Amino acid sequence: MREWVIPLHDDICKELLVLKNRNQLVYQCNDKSLKSAQIFNVTLHNPRYHGKQMTEEQLSGFFRNLSRKTNIKCSAHHLDTD
Repeated sequence: MREWVIPLHDDICKELLVLKNRNQLVYQCNDKSLKSAQIFNVTLHNPRYHGKQMTEEQLSGFFRNLSRKTNIKCSAHHLDTD
């Protein structure tokens, strides 16, 4: 229940704004209603995934594949570079 301020590189901020604008078009909504939507929803932008909401299985699968490809143990909740 704590809030953390994490500095982001300008390039990442620009990409996040692009994602936000794409999601607004897909969801056909404004800033206020976008607050309750899944922002990093792979089902919106990749036809390989189905459904309107991204599932825990899809998210876990992403991190499992990322871990395998990078040889870095990671999950949605932590990154470990050991």
